[in-house]
Amino acid sequence: MSKTQQEHVPGHGFANRAHSGHWRLRAVCLALSLFGLQALQAQTVSGIGTRRCEAFNRALEKNSEAAIDAYLAWAQGYLSGVNTHADLARDIQIDHGGLLHWLATECKSAPRELYVEALKAIVEGYR
Repeated sequence: MSKTQQEHVPGHGFANRAHSGHWRLRAVCLALSLFGLQALQAQTVSGIGTRRCEAFNRALEKNSEAAIDAYLAWAQGYLSGVNTHADLARDIQIDHGGLLHWLATECKSAPRELYVEALKAIVEGYR
């Protein structure tokens, strides 16, 4: 049997289909039919981005340098990812002080909003 031919194992239907590669296509089609195309657009956010702006506001009120730096580092990583993967008119370029000012203003106006949503507002300005 040549390398391009697949071995048929009687009584092992799944094993035969798994080797054909068609099971992957079927799995994707099933997932799309169950969850719709919106599932492909979903984004998983983890870490500080899942906290509410009110937590960032408390860090500012306490002048907690370590906490503020952690929030800004997460924001800079998020924006770097956006610059790398999003189709924007131009890269987002904002310095440390400008980012802090933007986030402080945004989070004070909407303390119940997720921290990541404050960053998404910056991104929208670059579309």
